[in-house]
Amino acid sequence: MAYDGNGAPTTYKSNVASYDREERLVGYGSAFTAKYRADGLRAWRQVSGVRRYFLYDGGNPVVEPDTSGNIAAVNVFGPEGLVSRQEGGSSLHYLFDWQGSLAQKVSGSGAVLEHCWNKPYGAGSRAGTLQQDPWGYSARSGYYLDRSTGLYLCKARFWADSPPAKSTDNIEGGAIWPVPAAPTPAPGPARDLAAQGVWAKRRSPAPSSAEAGHGAANLRGPKDPEPVLSAPTRFGGHGAPVRRLAQARQRARGGTRAARRGR
Repeated sequence: MAYDGNGAPTTYKSNVASYDREERLVGYGSAFTAKYRADGLRAWRQVSGVRRYFLYDGGNPVVEPDTSGNIAAVNVFGPEGLVSRQEGGSSLHYLFDWQGSLAQKVSGSGAVLEHCWNKPYGAGSRAGTLQQDPWGYSARSGYYLDRSTGLYLCKARFWADSPPAKSTDNIEGGAIWPVPAAPTPAPGPARDLAAQGVWAKRRSPAPSSAEAGHGAANLRGPKDPEPVLSAPTRFGGHGAPVRRLAQARQRARGGTRAARRGR
């Protein structure tokens, strides 16, 4: 991938990404374009010549009109987040896993249409009668999946759920976790967990069955070093401040070393 001066990728999976003056994604590939409101929320997106607008309740897209003003889709949110979606005369109701990602999509008559599985950082799989609605990873929080690009709109920026990877990397959505070496088993309960391929989480209770299901990628032993994360693949948003902060810290460390050598 290539990046601009603000840390946002300009190419991704052979697609060119372009941004407006506020570092918001306005073009991706040859078919996707978008514009934003003054408050930063996306006003509309256009895919292959078909444009759809967005009306919001707070930060949640609740109504999606087309260019003629007709209501193309309605998203229903409750006190705890996303509940259902109506589009094309049919409705989908949603059931969620422990982190707010979709587990099942249910028809208006109560039939389970689709089963969903999501890893902690977004990559997942589906089975059943696959639906083309924009909800998947962290849907309860309003993460909107543009299926034409494969990118999630996370309110302020886009997030890639499956970035390009080296053969030695574990992919957990937008972050690349280097494959860790197997930890040295610790005495007691942590040793038992390590023997099962599950690492004990530092200074926390024993993992739940849901946490244990994600394996060694997100659990580690009490004496193992913190995993080093490379920068997640995010499009616009807060990339520039993060990069500037890292550069400032690097300059500060260099100045401290120089002062010590002078003494």
